[in-house]
Amino acid sequence: MTRRDKRGEDIKDSDPSNLPPALSWRSPCCGFTYLAVPGRETINALSRLQKKIASVEPTLLSTPRHSLHITILPLLKVRQNYGEDKHLIWRRHGAGWTRTISRPSRRSRLTATRYTSLRVTESAIIALLQPSDEVNEYRQDLLASLNIADAQPPSQLLHTTLFRFGRPLRHSGRLLELLADEVVEIPLTSADAMISHEITYPHLEFQVLLRWPIDSPGRHYLRRDLPSLNDHPNPGG
Repeated sequence: MTRRDKRGEDIKDSDPSNLPPALSWRSPCCGFTYLAVPGRETINALSRLQKKIASVEPTLLSTPRHSLHITILPLLKVRQNYGEDKHLIWRRHGAGWTRTISRPSRRSRLTATRYTSLRVTESAIIALLQPSDEVNEYRQDLLASLNIADAQPPSQLLHTTLFRFGRPLRHSGRLLELLADEVVEIPLTSADAMISHEITYPHLEFQVLLRWPIDSPGRHYLRRDLPSLNDHPNPGG
């Protein structure tokens, strides 16, 4: 599909779902996500861990501090094609999804948990949170109540992505040894919940639609109107 920029010229959407993870870094995109943002102490600890890992393997693409988060539930995934512009889907359903998520009875509580280990996936290095049956049941129940078309069950592993792989690794052996030996004990403190509109992949630029402190669910930090198609002239997907 094509759009027109401010000069009236056709522009093509960039679709990261068709690109390998390394190539889609900093690509324009579109996604809507319900997530948690760790508090300052937790972010500082994760950043120190990132610096330690990056000192061993400098080719890694490091997630910036402002982008570190925990996905509670993807609402419209960046890497999924819904057969329709995601902005239009959000315009129809976003207000209802937001109301459901932000009801006090529907809010997740992620306090009293911690990061306990590191894991290497095909595309990233992630920090895993201690498994919680209560949180996973909450996510499953919330997904069912939102009635999102083509929704997939959320991953059982709550995590924060620390790095993505870019160029070929220079010191893969040293990196794997460090990841295997590293003891991770990072409490999750003062987390905020957020509904975000992702603009640049992977969550490098985003619009905050709603944000509130998880331990004080009656209070909102910020609430914005639903995003307009004109807000970002070159969104993806």
